[in-house]
Amino acid sequence: MEKPHRLTKSLELFRKMRRLAERQKGLVANEEDFKLTRFLDLTAQREHLQAEISAATPQPMTPEGFAEGSPPKRPSAPLAPEIAEVIHSIKEVDREIEELLSERREALYLEIKNIRQGRNAMRGYRGKTSKRPRFIDKEG
Repeated sequence: MEKPHRLTKSLELFRKMRRLAERQKGLVANEEDFKLTRFLDLTAQREHLQAEISAATPQPMTPEGFAEGSPPKRPSAPLAPEIAEVIHSIKEVDREIEELLSERREALYLEIKNIRQGRNAMRGYRGKTSKRPRFIDKEG
């Protein structure tokens, strides 16, 4: 059995990362069922995939020559545009996630502001409590 090319493995890992990003987007978009712990779990999985991708990706060229001592093989060239497309789609999904999280943050900020205003209004309706005088003249 032939060993899969490292860029092919990288492409598979990038596709997995895109699927995780899309799951994160779906989680953030669903306001009723948003679970921060699930979102953070997916983020941890993406970080793990990033480490795998870094390990699977060929090292860049150094000034002395190729990092591994031999030039890369040409069969990887057809994969480069596909990898670039997947990376671009991951960036796009991440941008959408960022927008959704920003909208959610603004909505929460507005809700907190309304709650504070409601508390202040309730204090205004409470009225003054009658205080007893401190010094009561008992003689006279």
